[in-house]
Amino acid sequence: MENSTNNIFTFVEESLHKKNERDLFDTGYLKEDDFKEILDLPVKNAKVLVENRNSIIYLIIIKDGKKIVGKQSKSLSFEILNQEYNSILKMYELNNTVFCNPMGFGLNREHNIYFLEYINFSSVAELLKSTNGIHNLQNISGLIGQGLFKIHSKLNNNMQYVDDNHQLITDVLKTPIKINRRKKNILTKAKQALEGISFPYGLVYRDFDPLNVYVSGNTLSLIDPPERFVKTYLFWDIATFSVGIKKELIRRKFVISKEVYDKVDCIIGAITNEYIQNIKSENKNKNSVKLIILILELQRLGELIGNQLKHKHKNKKFSKAYL
Repeated sequence: MENSTNNIFTFVEESLHKKNERDLFDTGYLKEDDFKEILDLPVKNAKVLVENRNSIIYLIIIKDGKKIVGKQSKSLSFEILNQEYNSILKMYELNNTVFCNPMGFGLNREHNIYFLEYINFSSVAELLKSTNGIHNLQNISGLIGQGLFKIHSKLNNNMQYVDDNHQLITDVLKTPIKINRRKKNILTKAKQALEGISFPYGLVYRDFDPLNVYVSGNTLSLIDPPERFVKTYLFWDIATFSVGIKKELIRRKFVISKEVYDKVDCIIGAITNEYIQNIKSENKNKNSVKLIILILELQRLGELIGNQLKHKHKNKKFSKAYL
């Protein structure tokens, strides 16, 4: 196999069970002839790259050398899988000078599978393997901010500016994170500091995590499509990226020293600075923006912990290290 599994799809550790490539004649797996019929293309070879509790990921090689990825869902209904595939089509329409998102190649109801273009990029999460990789991420952080703003601009033709800070902090207080009186007082002061300040609001990618953002040189790609786009503060995607970096460093048992934390802070700062240079809002106060992103990080963290509890994945090392 020419490329590692990580060059196709990456899954969160708690749900990922990497397995060796399988002979497609094993029971239950689609074969080359199946793909020939579904795609109506001369398939040369096909392999299972990754299987987890929810999906099987195939790499299909066409005789002309073209490579296609197939994602077969074991857990989603075809209707939800169809929504996910439509998100792929939408993301392809959002391509710009920074992001080159994969093209869709159709879906099949009988086998509950959809297909998309193979992108020979590596995930941003892979850059977090080493100090040198973190330095490389610093070099493209401005590019990430620029590309993210372009995606948001296409998703939201008329970008809104909304003051929903009271509701946001109310939502944070409902998360599964234990919040003592001191922390509640801090959130109350944050609410007072943000009172009357509007921030860009609209549709977001939602899961803008280093696991889902892929890079090759100065070109980025979003591989894993959201089931749907949701409306919230647009800074949500930056907050998700920030939480994702720290989560990935913890997952890799990377010691988050002050030096590393400062570099992560610089990365998020550079993404944010590049992003806010493009917004038309009168308020570009960096401290206010930093504060709203921090609160959104708490909301994202609460969401992740809620999902952990929902699926009964009790990762004590993660929760202790992050909280």
